[in-house]
Amino acid sequence: MTLRFVAAAALLSFATSCVAQHVVAIEHARVFDGTGTPSHSATVIVTGDRITAVGPDVAIPKGAEVVDAKDKTLLPGFFDVHTHLNASAGPLTADWQKSTAAYLICGVTTIDEFSANREMYAPLRKLMADGVVTAPHINFATRISTPGGHGAESGMGEFTTVEVSTATAAHEAMKQVLPYKPDVIKIFTDGWRYGSIPNLSSMNEQTIHAIVEDAHAAGIKVLTHTLTVEGAKNAAAAGVDVIAHSIQDAPIDQELLNIMKTHGTSYAPTMAVYEANKPAPTTPLMLSVLEPEQRVAVIKTVAGKKPMALDNPAMKRWNQLQANMRTLYAAGIPVVLGTDNGMPSTPHGWGSLREMELMVGAGLTPSQALQAGTRVSAAALGLGKERGTIEVGKLADLVLIDGRPDENIGDVEKTDRVWLAGKTVDRAKLIAAIDSPKQMPLPVSVPPAQIDDMEMANGRTELDTLKYPSTDTGADHSKIVLQQVVRPEGGHAWMAAVKFGPEEKNDARLNVPLTPGEITLADVTKYKGVSFEIKGQGSFKLLLNTYDVRDRKYPAADVSVTPAWKTIQIPFSAFSKESNGSVDLRELRAFVFEAYGEAGGSAWMELDNIKLY
Repeated sequence: MTLRFVAAAALLSFATSCVAQHVVAIEHARVFDGTGTPSHSATVIVTGDRITAVGPDVAIPKGAEVVDAKDKTLLPGFFDVHTHLNASAGPLTADWQKSTAAYLICGVTTIDEFSANREMYAPLRKLMADGVVTAPHINFATRISTPGGHGAESGMGEFTTVEVSTATAAHEAMKQVLPYKPDVIKIFTDGWRYGSIPNLSSMNEQTIHAIVEDAHAAGIKVLTHTLTVEGAKNAAAAGVDVIAHSIQDAPIDQELLNIMKTHGTSYAPTMAVYEANKPAPTTPLMLSVLEPEQRVAVIKTVAGKKPMALDNPAMKRWNQLQANMRTLYAAGIPVVLGTDNGMPSTPHGWGSLREMELMVGAGLTPSQALQAGTRVSAAALGLGKERGTIEVGKLADLVLIDGRPDENIGDVEKTDRVWLAGKTVDRAKLIAAIDSPKQMPLPVSVPPAQIDDMEMANGRTELDTLKYPSTDTGADHSKIVLQQVVRPEGGHAWMAAVKFGPEEKNDARLNVPLTPGEITLADVTKYKGVSFEIKGQGSFKLLLNTYDVRDRKYPAADVSVTPAWKTIQIPFSAFSKESNGSVDLRELRAFVFEAYGEAGGSAWMELDNIKLY
């Protein structure tokens, strides 16, 4: 009796789970399945998050949600293997949620994110898993460059971009980053700066190989920032999976083709960021994914734009990169879709569709461009068994287009519906959220009064957030070293030693996050201000990193520092804001202790016992 009861219960549970799964029948669609076969009329059944049937005579299950797709084209969700969600394509810092929304609006369902620091992975993954943030599938990347290399000049410190110059250092760095479980690794292998400014440092083949070796052992793909023929040879020979950014310094030669073929290297030309006559002409979809302020600026810029002269160096590079992509494609090198979206005049989401239009403009057929944005990109990221084509068993990431993009690539912007893992994306809601002048809401919590007593040697605060350094930007940015030190009277402090760069204005910062990864927000309205113990030498400010400030001009208060310890209390009312309006104490992300000084100067401080009072 017991076995019979268990079996019956199992069958009932299975039947109940099947009934509970939502079923969608997309009937009479022109299915471009991404496999390379021509579009064909079919009905696609989605059960839960999976494609369960595809064919011209598929029976529609009883109770299914039926979508009439007659005269519309159903495609796999698009990929973008190169994005920067924390950049807005304009002058403001990005609203992460608006950035992610733009991709779903455009039917881009998988992206590689190249701007998050490692502390951001876990909180962002949780927000997405909990449904708080609506986003495509995101592969978070750890960034690795060289001292004085591209990526290292951002001023965000080694916690955002690790700097290595030898294979030994690379192996050690990978030991530090792999516990954060990055989805991909991005290497800045090439310091060429388009022949317009002095080159930055580049990474040698041995160092690249060490990173690739450790990444592949962990099952992680490696993508690059590579711009030159010689740089591409080093990267491909070292075994990277995707060479990203267009090779622009010279025509591609047979040696490079042979190396890429030998190592199975794919190529992401990121044409959207290099388009010679940016910004591109506006389209309704482009404008819908831009915030109001950005939209006005783009429309004004496009209206006053003059075509670039043929002898302009940027135009020459543009012609070279188009020719190089054609050479690679003709040689059988897999071309995938990446954009550098978020960079100036390269809007999130829409830039991914623009990339396919530019591929066609450079010589690919619409079908080839669409495959680059689906199946080929999925394969390059090792996701081909899960996504990238419309086949039974695949994840139901789908985009329905009111047109025939496989015949006329411009139709790729006529997005009708989008499904992410079988769920319909509310595009109208996301478009309205982007159109709002307000940033999208994030969870808020009230922190305890005790922020950090500096007793943890690993740099973590009592909130379990990680203190980190940042500096001014540029190849010769200021240098800052953080270290825990012993206080003679007992306990520990955190020391910051600064050597300022050569510019007229220089700064270096110790950032103390109030929430993990500075993603969610801290409400400190129950407190009067912040107190801390400090000693040092130099000029200092305390900044409030707040969510509503998008030009990085954070509310600030001067801090008077002497070589002797003293306790300072700063009421929140003392913080001034450069822009109009009061400081919103419900949206804090971090306390930022900033040292500033003249070229070549120095400063130091020791900090202890940060509290709210």
